[in-house]
Amino acid sequence: MGKQNKQSQKQSFVMLCEGQKTEHNYIDLVLFNGFRTNKPLFNKSATGEKALGKRFDFRGPTPLKGAKLLEEGLRQAKADANTMVWCFIDGDNLLKDKILTPERSRRIQERTNLKVCITNPCIEFWFLLHVDKGYTTKQFENCDAVELTKVKGFENYKKNAPEEIDLLYDVVSLKKAVKHAQQLQKHHEIITVTHPNVASKNPFTAFHHFIEFLTEQQSTLS
Repeated sequence: MGKQNKQSQKQSFVMLCEGQKTEHNYIDLVLFNGFRTNKPLFNKSATGEKALGKRFDFRGPTPLKGAKLLEEGLRQAKADANTMVWCFIDGDNLLKDKILTPERSRRIQERTNLKVCITNPCIEFWFLLHVDKGYTTKQFENCDAVELTKVKGFENYKKNAPEEIDLLYDVVSLKKAVKHAQQLQKHHEIITVTHPNVASKNPFTAFHHFIEFLTEQQSTLS
């Protein structure tokens, strides 16, 4: 009985993406494809799919971007205390809005169930971190400056193309991306006093926090 009550009290998770298809395609592959291994993050058995369907909900892509998507995520998080909302936002949009100060980011994530997953300048930088020589602290003027098409294996990359996103899916490349993102996080922690705005960290990504979160959740869906 106690176990059943515990199961019924599990959180549900909402993911809001501002991109048309790219982020949605990527997260969908993370959840279900298992990185070309026999051990996906979430079991796609009938039981696993049912549990996953109840707990995870894509409500994106949306027409909202930057601060507007952030406000929508905050609204949904406040509406249901048992729902964790993840907002996937490109840093270049937040930088334009000049809305997410470090203090506000801290308050939001301490007081609500909203998790803000920023990649600056855009999601393509997170993709860049999947390759051996992808790590860099070089600032990018905009998303085009990431130049993902110059990276081996991504010569034909186009936004919103799931067949190109699939190139990223193996355990080795994902571990590289997480490791590179952690390395970049330490870099910014050292020089954080020079960054008055979270979105001004360039380059920057918090996507690895989402991957770490999914890994922790895996066992609860078995």
